[in-house]
Amino acid sequence: MNTGRKGQAAMEFLMTYGWAILVVLVVIGALAYFGVLSPDSLLPGKCTLPVGFSCSDYSITEHSIMLKIQNNAGRDILIQNINITSDALANPCNNPFSTTLKNSDITSFLVVGCPPANTGRDKSRYRVVITYQYTDSNVQHTAYGELLGKRESSTPSVSDDFESGSINPVIWGFNPLRQSVVQDGNNYVLKNIGNSGNIYRTSNSLTEGKFVRLEFKVNPMSGTYVYYNLLQAGTRPNYYYWGIRIDSSSGNGIYAYRSVLSDLTNYPGINQLIMSPAEQDTWYVLYFKVGSSNGVYTKIYKKDNPSFYAEYTNTMPPGSNYLYRNFVFYSSTTDYFDNYFES
Repeated sequence: MNTGRKGQAAMEFLMTYGWAILVVLVVIGALAYFGVLSPDSLLPGKCTLPVGFSCSDYSITEHSIMLKIQNNAGRDILIQNINITSDALANPCNNPFSTTLKNSDITSFLVVGCPPANTGRDKSRYRVVITYQYTDSNVQHTAYGELLGKRESSTPSVSDDFESGSINPVIWGFNPLRQSVVQDGNNYVLKNIGNSGNIYRTSNSLTEGKFVRLEFKVNPMSGTYVYYNLLQAGTRPNYYYWGIRIDSSSGNGIYAYRSVLSDLTNYPGINQLIMSPAEQDTWYVLYFKVGSSNGVYTKIYKKDNPSFYAEYTNTMPPGSNYLYRNFVFYSSTTDYFDNYFES
């Protein structure tokens, strides 16, 4: 009998091919772990919306998501809000609109304040919720859609990370006695010293649909009045202000505020607490987006904890051009900002 030889042959077979099978399984496991074999990574990007809408194009960037939407409902509609959520977002994108989309028309909708979360995937899915109503009705409706795509880099119209080590006079109006570029860790940032420290964009190029993004921190916080705002270029009392105010003198919080001195009847002042507390020496990310009748949309969140965020929107006089300004009131206060992005 040759039972021993058969057993030896079987063992040699297992030893030879078993290692090969094990290596294949390890490779497959590694590919699956890193998302290479994920169905989403193999599928082409897509944007799908329900009957009555179509999505002809889209883009996903590090700051925003754009949807190009066509109205196929057979009636004119008013888009009121677009909300986008995903595990690829550090917090939800939620922008108000007041945009009439006539039947068969196509319009691009830019949703800003969309910080990325690291998923390790090449492509991710995004849930889209559109709130709207027909222009001949007051009944509110909701449409649900989905995006599948990957993030692309965006090109700003103006940006400044201050890594040159100096303030660019083409971009900024400033006082060299109060504003300078300093090192913060491994980065260069802009430092703004109090007692009416004021730095502002040299161009009031922010119009409807455009936005700014920046990062800031305040140190020290005691007795602080620091303003980050959009300002309509003009002469007093025709300035229009919209922005946030850091206030540790009463309540230690971050406030949304509005000042339209030339029309207090239609646009009374606003001083609304939106985030508390305001933390000293903590980096925040701030977005301003200029809308139409919705005025300015504001979003703010902690850079190292995006789940801690706040949003606010209120009306401003339509048809205005704005510029960004940073203003420190108290002499004992210093603020810093970095990574300015305007688009």
